[in-house]
Amino acid sequence: MFGKKVLTNFYWHYTLTESQAAEVQETIKTAETLANLKPSRDYNVIKYDGKSSMLSLLWYPNFFEEPFPALETSFRIDLTQQKVEKRSYQTSLNPPILHRKELLLGRDSPNIEQFKQLTETAEQLGLFENPIKIGFKQAWEALIRDQGFQIIDYQFVPIGNDESTDSLTFESPESKSIARHLTALSRSNLYAPMQCLARRGFLDGSLTVFDYGCGKGDDIRNLSDNAITVSGWDPHYAPDQPKQAADIVNLGFVINVIENYQERLNALIGAYNLANLVLVVSAWIINPILLWPQIRPLSDHPNQ
Repeated sequence: MFGKKVLTNFYWHYTLTESQAAEVQETIKTAETLANLKPSRDYNVIKYDGKSSMLSLLWYPNFFEEPFPALETSFRIDLTQQKVEKRSYQTSLNPPILHRKELLLGRDSPNIEQFKQLTETAEQLGLFENPIKIGFKQAWEALIRDQGFQIIDYQFVPIGNDESTDSLTFESPESKSIARHLTALSRSNLYAPMQCLARRGFLDGSLTVFDYGCGKGDDIRNLSDNAITVSGWDPHYAPDQPKQAADIVNLGFVINVIENYQERLNALIGAYNLANLVLVVSAWIINPILLWPQIRPLSDHPNQ
C-alpha cells in the first residue's frame, strides 16, 4: 500500500488513490457514497486502516500552500455500521497539523522536492525527536520558536533579529545606516547557532566559547549558567570587553547588519583569528520578494 504509515494506518493524498489496490479503491468509493463526499471538494487526504471497517476522509484546505497544513474537517466513516461522524476544526485555535507531506504523494507530484527538503531540515533541527509535541498547531509552532527558528516561504529561517516594535530588523530606503545595536534580541533560549552547537555536542563544557558580536549577552548568560567558559564582545553593548581567543568563536547574525564590505571582511577575519577549533558564521536571510519594499541594499551593492 502506498502512503505514509503511522502505526496500523496509512495516509495518502487523494491523487494517490488510483495507485492503490482495486479493493482499496472500491472501499474509498463506498465511503464517499455513504458520506456524500467528493475528493478535492470535501476531502483531500485518506486515513485508512486495512484491518477494520473504519476509515477517515480528511480536509486540509491549504495542503499545498502551507508547509504544515492544519486539519479543518474530519469525516470518520464506519462502513459496517453505516455511520459517518463529522468533526470540524474550522474555528479551533489549535487544530491538528500534517507533517511529511511528501510521503502522501506520488513521486511525480509537483513540489515533491520542496516538501522533502522541508522535512529534511526539520529532522536536522531535531523537531521530530518527540512526536508527542508536534501533533497540534500551537505546540508545533512553539517548538519551532524554541529552537530559534520561524518558517517563511517554506524555509526555516533563524530568528536573528528583534521582532518587537521598538527595534529595527530592516531599514526604510530613506534611512542612512543600519542601527546594528537594535538588532540584538533578548531571549530566554539560545540563539539558533548556539542551539546547533549544543545539539552536536560542542557545548558539553570541555570547550571555551567566545561570542563575537554578543548583543545583550543572552547567550553568554545562558551558557555561563550551564558551567561553560564563555565571554563576548559587542561594539554597542560590550565595547570594553576584550576580544579573546577561544575554542569556539560564534559570529552570529552579525555580518548581515554590517553595511560596509571592508567592515564585514574585518569582522570575519577577526573572528577567524580568534577561533582555535571552530568558527560559526550565521546570517539572517530571507526571500527578498517577501520584504522587498523594506530592504535596502548594502553600501557595496553593485547598483549603489
